[in-house]
Amino acid sequence: ELIVANLIAHAKQLEPNWLQAAFIFTIVGYGVKMGLAPMHSVLPDADSEAPSAVAALLSGALPNCALLAILRCHQVLAAAGLESF
Repeated sequence: ELIVANLIAHAKQLEPNWLQAAFIFTIVGYGVKMGLAPMHSVLPDADSEAPSAVAALLSGALPNCALLAILRCHQVLAAAGLESF
């Protein structure tokens, strides 16, 4: 199961190269949702075209959830001994 607690508990058994690749894909994927540079040009288009209730969710809740996902993936890397990566 992909539960963060299970991943952290078994992080030493995971392949380091795959963990690093997964973290890079996580940064890129969730970076688009957060608006991290250089992927920040997508956000103004999406927020301005959406209805006001959806725009509030897009600009308020979505970046915070994306940051939480990145931090959870970093916890797995730290438990595997790859915190400096």
